[in-house]
Amino acid sequence: MGQLQYTRGWMRMCRYILRNKKYFIGTLCTSLFAGVVPLFLAYVIQLISDVAFNNHFEKAGTCLFASVLFLVYTLMTTSINSIMKSTYRKKLKTDLGEDLYSSLMNQPYSTFKKEKIGNQLSLFTNDIKMVDEYYFYPILSMIVDIIVSVIILVYILRIHVFVGFMMVVIAVATLLVPKMMEKRLKKYSNQLSSYSGIYNSKLKEIFQNFDIILDLGVLKQFVDKGKEWIENMEYKQRNVNMAISLTGNWANCIAATFQLIFMLVIGLMILYGHLDMIYMMPIVNVSNNFISNLNDISSNLAGFKSVSDVNSKLLNIIDSHGQANKFVSNYDGNIYLEHVSFGYTESKMIIDDLSFKFEKGKKYAIVGPSGSGKSTILKLILGYYPVQKGNVSVLDSKHVSMIHQESHIFDDTIRNNLNMELVQTDETLLKCMEFVDLPEFKLDQNICEDGSNLSGGQVQRIGIARTIAHLKEVLLCDEITASLDAQTAIEIENRILDLKEETVLYVTHKYFDETLKKFDCILVFKQGRIVEQGSFEELMKNKGDFFSLKNKGRI
Repeated sequence: MGQLQYTRGWMRMCRYILRNKKYFIGTLCTSLFAGVVPLFLAYVIQLISDVAFNNHFEKAGTCLFASVLFLVYTLMTTSINSIMKSTYRKKLKTDLGEDLYSSLMNQPYSTFKKEKIGNQLSLFTNDIKMVDEYYFYPILSMIVDIIVSVIILVYILRIHVFVGFMMVVIAVATLLVPKMMEKRLKKYSNQLSSYSGIYNSKLKEIFQNFDIILDLGVLKQFVDKGKEWIENMEYKQRNVNMAISLTGNWANCIAATFQLIFMLVIGLMILYGHLDMIYMMPIVNVSNNFISNLNDISSNLAGFKSVSDVNSKLLNIIDSHGQANKFVSNYDGNIYLEHVSFGYTESKMIIDDLSFKFEKGKKYAIVGPSGSGKSTILKLILGYYPVQKGNVSVLDSKHVSMIHQESHIFDDTIRNNLNMELVQTDETLLKCMEFVDLPEFKLDQNICEDGSNLSGGQVQRIGIARTIAHLKEVLLCDEITASLDAQTAIEIENRILDLKEETVLYVTHKYFDETLKKFDCILVFKQGRIVEQGSFEELMKNKGDFFSLKNKGRI
């Protein structure tokens, strides 16, 4: 079963070689031309030996010509081969990386969020590198080494059958070593791949929370912890390198032992007249290259087997097709929730048998205590999570825009942060900046990673401006003014509520009378249900949950 799984993984990853077969064939050809350099050298050595040992001085000119030709041939073939190999590896790594990135980015939100960011980064910084080093390059190298070794073997067999037989014995003994190390190699490679994700996640958390570490005076503790993670990471990398290196060394020792016996036999055959002296140096040269090729095959085969599980992991992500969101097909501008029940776990429902119709063009405030399901409703409308029961009008990005409680900013200009790869006029972008009271900011101004050169309020306002620049017919807002001062918050909320055509669903904990009075309807959530609904005046008059929340300052 394990061998079958390994074979399937090998075949599946071959798709990238087939996709770039022109580069593969071209690199294979140049590698073969470079690989027969030892045979060319053996031929030159044979000519020189014939001149030296048999006094055939009339062949001196041929020797000189062959030597110069050999140097030119070696320089050209090895140079071209180096360029082709680099291009081949770049193409395959690029294709694999692009497919992996595309698959990750097209996953459903709930699937994407299940995995830690560090694990996802590790796929690109570690796993693709492992596939390149232990699969893409070795498979090409092994084919070349095998073909060249067969050519060398044919050359030796033409000289003497018994000498060729001895080289076959050396080959078999050498190639048994990777089989003995296979389980250990796979174990170490899997450990490295798994820990790499943890390592990236931990370092990312430390760098992101550097200010908290400084504020609490625990820098030394986290420096020590970081050193421990680095040591563990390097230890697991060392295990992989050691296992592959040991495989090569053991194969080399076996081959060297047989080669000593081989050379002794060659010497005896020459001594007793069974082999011509002129073949001594050529046989020594090609046998050394034969042994070297066997060692390379052994090491590459070891790495090849070690990365099989990593291959499968990457290909499973690439080939996975998560359940796509079922966007509403006959969208009429209204948003329907019909007996919706939802929980992040099956044991605890956040939304409980909720039904409601959000009408086109109206403005809705959604209030209630923390954990009552307010933000969850917005996520269900966006299709972030599938509901356990009922139906939701899931809207795609053609119909809906979302402003989150915390905006994330890219390390780029304000213009690019607003455009988000969809180019708009500067006039439009400047109006969006005015919408959030940031007219003094220049569009070409650079923003550092995570907006570290801006205040938290400025980052949030740029995030709001970005959504306004891409405004759709439905606008979802999730506590978007939580980090803003009261006056700025009121001004931005008023501008959002003054939008004429858009349907607005606005989750808030703030209780500004000025803005709450402008909503067409206020929905009061409690334990996943709507317990009250109506205008500001109606709810205040009822003196129910809304009245209680407002007076306690908990909206």
